[in-house]
Amino acid sequence: MLLWCPARDARARAGRGLRGPVGRSWTRRWERSSKALLGAATRFTLTLRTDRLDAVDAARVVHSAAQADVPD
Repeated sequence: MLLWCPARDARARAGRGLRGPVGRSWTRRWERSSKALLGAATRFTLTLRTDRLDAVDAARVVHSAAQADVPD
């Protein structure tokens, strides 16, 4: 399962929990990570855009997926 959101949302979320400013190096790391993850999308059985779901709905989907009997 991949939980993903756009950089602007990730930056805002990270900024709430960090003491210093979220700088350019953070943005570059996010872009590399996001590109690698989205490039390997076939490795995930489910991808959730967390910018399009509220936290409760995302949690319900994650819980349902975790309860499912999915073969390897």
